[in-house]
Amino acid sequence: MSSRIITVPNVLTVFRMVLIPIFVSLLFYQRFVLALTVFVAAGLTDGLDGLLARRFDQQSQLGTILDPIADKLMLVAAFVVLSLRGVFPHPLPKHLPIPFWVTISVISRDVFIIVGPRQSTS
Repeated sequence: MSSRIITVPNVLTVFRMVLIPIFVSLLFYQRFVLALTVFVAAGLTDGLDGLLARRFDQQSQLGTILDPIADKLMLVAAFVVLSLRGVFPHPLPKHLPIPFWVTISVISRDVFIIVGPRQSTS
């Protein structure tokens, strides 16, 4: 595992993190097709950064930390914004907004994974 910071996979991960406020802004301004495009681009860069890291042996300690953080930030941002009633035009479609209890469940699961008990490897 490399200690290099500036690698193509890390740049892609940071780019994915930059896409999060753009995605949220597009949802707030009801530009749903563009928001979906940004979300798909984030997903593609997520797959691409992992592929490049393994293929060209550019795995790094920073990437190991940043990649899951970027994933969780996008997930949380998407669920929180899609749970807000004011984001959508009226009348609301039946499947939107996402019920707040679903958002809390998804976020709680990730919090429990992060702060939950760890098993020792010895």
